[in-house]
Amino acid sequence: MVENETLPFTKKDFRKFFNDIFPDEFIKSIVAINADELLTKGETRAPDVAYVKNSDKVICKVVANTINEDMTLNLSFIRSAAHLTQDGIHYKRHHEGMGIIYVFDIQKNGHLRFKQIILVG
Repeated sequence: MVENETLPFTKKDFRKFFNDIFPDEFIKSIVAINADELLTKGETRAPDVAYVKNSDKVICKVVANTINEDMTLNLSFIRSAAHLTQDGIHYKRHHEGMGIIYVFDIQKNGHLRFKQIILVG
């Protein structure tokens, strides 16, 4: 292999890393997307998925929008955690967040083809 050569991400890689690429919270959110609203308005938001992990409250959000000119579906996945730390007798709320934008091409038959991931935060 030549140094700095980019290798393609194969179907085998996709299957191997599927759970890392698409976390459970993301899957739970997208199955709750209102497809009718997405088709008529071009944008919708899935209900938040919340859970507690290591004493932190984690909230996951998904916003879906379509770009008809490009026949593209964007799914923006935002995961934020809030935790309290004690500073003397006061508690401070700290927020940490990260986001992932999943981009899909909408095929002529209506199926989605995974195109790319954009990491935010």
